[in-house]
This record gives sequence, C-alpha cells and structure tokens, in this order.
Amino acid sequence: MIHRPQGRPADRTEGATRRRVVRGTAALALASAGAFAVATTASATETCTAPELSTGTPVGVDDAVNVYAAGDLTVRGAAEAEGVVVVGGSFTVGAHYDVGVAGAGSLVAPSKGSVMLRVGDDVSGAPFVAVGHGLDGQATVGGTVDGTLAEGTAHDGLGRSAALGAYTDLTSTLQSESQRLAGEPTTGTVTDDGTFLVLRGDGTSSTQVFALDGGKLGSAAKSVSVKFVDVQERATVVVNVTGDVRTNVNGMWREGAAHAFDQNGDRAGLASYASRTVWNVLDDASPDVAGSAQWVGSVLVPKSGGTTTVEVPGLNGRTWVAGDLVHTGGGAEFHAYPFTGSDALTCTTPGTTTPTETPSTTPTGTTPTEAVVPTEQPTQPTETDTPSSDVSPAPTPTSDEAVDATAPAEVASPSPTDTTVVLAAGGTATPSDASGAQGEGVLAETGANLVPFAVAAGVLVAAGATLLVLRRRRTA
Repeated sequence: MIHRPQGRPADRTEGATRRRVVRGTAALALASAGAFAVATTASATETCTAPELSTGTPVGVDDAVNVYAAGDLTVRGAAEAEGVVVVGGSFTVGAHYDVGVAGAGSLVAPSKGSVMLRVGDDVSGAPFVAVGHGLDGQATVGGTVDGTLAEGTAHDGLGRSAALGAYTDLTSTLQSESQRLAGEPTTGTVTDDGTFLVLRGDGTSSTQVFALDGGKLGSAAKSVSVKFVDVQERATVVVNVTGDVRTNVNGMWREGAAHAFDQNGDRAGLASYASRTVWNVLDDASPDVAGSAQWVGSVLVPKSGGTTTVEVPGLNGRTWVAGDLVHTGGGAEFHAYPFTGSDALTCTTPGTTTPTETPSTTPTGTTPTEAVVPTEQPTQPTETDTPSSDVSPAPTPTSDEAVDATAPAEVASPSPTDTTVVLAAGGTATPSDASGAQGEGVLAETGANLVPFAVAAGVLVAAGATLLVLRRRRTA
C-alpha cells in the first residue's frame, strides 16, 4: 500500500514550540539588489560539503546513508535524524521525529523525491514521522505501516529485500571498514591531565590514530571533556575504542579554541572534526553514547547482538551499528556529516549513490513485489520551510497541493554544469537543480541560463529588423 501524508501533528516532543521559518528575506534582498551576472567556472556545488551547524532550509545534498541500524531503531523523545536512514528491522517512534531533513543541523539533505527512509520490517508510530520535509521524501517499508506519515510517502508491504534494496548487507560493509580502521598503526597518545582527556597526535601524520580504553570516556558518576591536540587541520582522526563504553562527555574541544564544539561555540571546529573523525567501538556491542556534548565524529559499532544507545544532544557524523539502535533524550539529533576517511562512509552526490540498486516495482494487493518503488536519482530540492525543534510543523497540503497518490515516477537527476550564478546581493547559486538551489535567496540556475538565449533572441530580432528595412528599400 502507498500512504500519503495527512499533515503533521501539533504536539511536539518535550512540549517544545516550533515556529515557522519566515521565508522571503533573502529573496527581497536579491530583488532590491537588482542585476546579476553569469560567470563560468569549475562546478562549485554544495553537494558533499560539511557546513557549520545552522538552522534553516537545506544547503547541501548527500545521498549516502547517515544512520544505519542492522536491527531495530527505537526513538524515545529524540527529535531528528538528518540524512538517509536505513533500518534492517522495525522502526518505532513515540513522538514527532523528522527523518531526512532537519531544521537544525548540517542542513545537508538527501536529493528531492528520493528514498530517505528504508525499513526492513514494520513502522510503528507513523503519524509521528515526517520524512523529507519539503523535499517529497519517500519511505520503503518491508512490512506494515500503522497509519499515515506526518509527511512524505510510505510504500509498504515490499518485503525486506525490496525495501532495503542494495543496503540489505550493509553490515558487512560496516564490519570490514571497522576492521580496516582497527588495523591502522597508532600514531598518538591518550592522557588525562586533570582537566581534559587529551588525544595528542604526532602533528605530522595524515591519519592520526588513537587507541582508547572506553572507560576513560566517563561514567554515570564522572563526566569528562575531550581535547584534540597536535592534530593538523586536514588530518583524518581514527579513535579505536576498546572495552566497555558508557560515555559521559560534557564537551569536545580542539587545541587553541576558546569554546567547545557547539552550534553556539566552536562551530567551524565542529564541522571540520565531524567530517574527518571516527570512533570505532571494537569490543562493546551495546555502547552508551551519552553526555551533554555535541559529539563530533562518526560512531561505528560492528558487533551484532547488542543495543547502541545514543543520548547526546547532537551526534555529528555517521552512526552505523550492527545491532539495535535507540535514539533518546529530549530534542536529541543525528546530524548528517560524512566520514571523509572512508570510501564507504563518505558523501555521495545525486545519481551516484553507492550502493545504487533500487527495486523497480511497488506493492499491489497480494503481490507486493510488483509495484513501482521511487527512484534514487530525483531532481534537487526547492526552497521550503524546514522542521526542527524550533520550527513549526508544515501545514496540511490543500487539495491543489496534494501529491498524487501513486508511487513517484522515475525522474532523471540533473546533469552537472559549469555555470555559477553570481548574485549582486552577495553569494553564488551553485549548479544543483539549476543545480537544485536549496537555500534561501538562491537564484535558480534555470533562470540564469535564459540569459544566453535572451541575448541570442535579441540578435535575431535585430537581424530581422535590418532585413525588413533592406527589403522595403528595394521595393521602393
């Protein structure tokens, strides 16, 4: 069956009030600025980028899996999972939860119209789940859906294999990557100086590798602060964590920074470390990632049979676990950041998702394997309001705005272009959906590309007028 959205619930987790993001400010500024120019340059799109934490509409595109649980995913009071989410088992939600698009995060979202949620078994609490707010998010479900999504379209009854597509064996990828990272030679040291748990690199290696006893990351009775020292700006950071992991981290820092990584603190440092750091949990199948910090870096849990619990305010990076996953804590969020030190965990651009296998049919009646499943190569997102703990829910679509109740047809992804639009108001619109301009105040490339045609049309009109004058002279 195909379930269409009926609008988003008014109640929000932890009683938080969401306000509507007011659009149009940038557009008005652009209109008052007047002219624009067209410049040709190497394609500088906002795909596969690692922006600072912010609020608003999507500014980038990433079609890779950000959150993966081989078993079940259970949400208890958390708010959002930005990016593509894949669940091998069941997906259970008890309060409003955004998937794919977050109103507060890296603001890097999957492609418009793509499958942003894949569930191998059943979905419970569907009326609380908003998939791809403003981007026509799709969900493929192997089992049943207990109602209608708050937003997005669910295609259920597909069977596990069809719902997960090429991600049915993602656990093997997780485990092989974890094993590879565990084999990296250690280059740094870990010490406790009384104020910080210091991860000190050698200052020169392109990959800084640390061996860390999980017990040093805190406990219910003791919180710690983590600081990275002697780690050069672009170095990959691998932390191989052994033993039991029950973290209680109240802050993560980089050397020389006045503030911890946070959306109101060291924002630039957070974005940088989030995209090049990984925590490889080698021994514990049921780690608890907790504390009050904005956690930076991906978390890998390759051992199956356990339950990983994430209860930090924000986990910034990939979260891939071979067992069950629990996302808990009022307003807790998964933020979409790639791990650039791994081909399997890095970002993928629209139309190049890896793996790329998608079922070609969607469910009908008693033969669920014979119905069209959404394409993974959609067009880029357009400007929309965004969900988050500080953004009000989207209104229920009117009859004129309602989406067709059939499964989406295949849509070719936009071709890359070397044209960048330079705005007189400041900034550039990069080629992604025209080149899919996703942020506020970005001029669509389709409009900019009319300029050469307008010039050509003017030349033709002038030539026509000249010929007409000559003809009249001859007849005279």
